[in-house]
Amino acid sequence: MKKTNLTLLALLPLLAFGQAYAEPNTLRAGDIVLFLFGLGICIAVFLVLRQLFLWYWKVEVVIKKQDEQIQLLKSIYNSIEENNRLTQSQIDLVIGKDSTT
Repeated sequence: MKKTNLTLLALLPLLAFGQAYAEPNTLRAGDIVLFLFGLGICIAVFLVLRQLFLWYWKVEVVIKKQDEQIQLLKSIYNSIEENNRLTQSQIDLVIGKDSTT
């Protein structure tokens, strides 16, 4: 619950200061440049905060551990497949020996 509140508090300035005053029916080139500059700053702040939150929540560590788990599961699956093949070959040998006697 605290992490959600922290995220909302971090995004609050973007929402509060994201509203710009514009005079009615006037749009100058300077306004567009200022808007694009403000948008660029907001994107930069978002990217910095995103990295901060990913570090705080240890997302990279979780992804690394998931990759390790996937590798372990693949090795377990491969060993089970190998065991199944060996068991099947043993069954074939036993059935083959029984049918010849």
